[in-house]
Amino acid sequence: MAEKVIYSEAIDPRIKLLKDHFQLKIKTFNRNEIIVNSSNDKNLMGIIVSGMAYLATINLDYQKRIIDYYEVNDMFCNSTMSNLGNNSYYIYSKSKCTVAFLDHRELLKDSTEAFVQLQDYLIINSGKRVLHHIDILSQLNLRNKLLSFFDYCRKRNNSTSFVLPITLSELAEYLAVDRSAMMREIAKMKAEAIIMSEGRKITLLE
Repeated sequence: MAEKVIYSEAIDPRIKLLKDHFQLKIKTFNRNEIIVNSSNDKNLMGIIVSGMAYLATINLDYQKRIIDYYEVNDMFCNSTMSNLGNNSYYIYSKSKCTVAFLDHRELLKDSTEAFVQLQDYLIINSGKRVLHHIDILSQLNLRNKLLSFFDYCRKRNNSTSFVLPITLSELAEYLAVDRSAMMREIAKMKAEAIIMSEGRKITLLE
């Protein structure tokens, strides 16, 4: 019997398009369970129905690095991740997570305007996510890396006050910086009235 899933009330119209036209395969993952990795079918495409997932790699020093994160209604396609450096990437569940899977080739079979637009969205959105992370990592100092990430959160939430989507330890992994140094920089930014922070809640003051 197929698993019944309650989709978010604020379902993205692109997700609704897929849900209405394809037989999506639903699977639930427990916390820290691997959802997909570099050995899986490159045509595997997933949609986060509930929970949260991280895209991570292991660097040359055998340290885990968070490359991206996926929230409800976010989509990923294994083929767009197949060219990552050492090819040892994996997506894992941050919390209990439900994912709707689809073979990307099924999407390619439909050439109607709506599905062509969805293909364009997948390609453009994937590129934007990569460029966003590159832009953050290319900042010349730790403060600018933090401010760049906070600005992204501000735009995504349409508010100068927001809750970080990832923990502070995970943020250090995402920024590829030392956690202690990052916490000291956040403390300096608070002292200089650039931000207010309480745990993961950040408010931009400038």
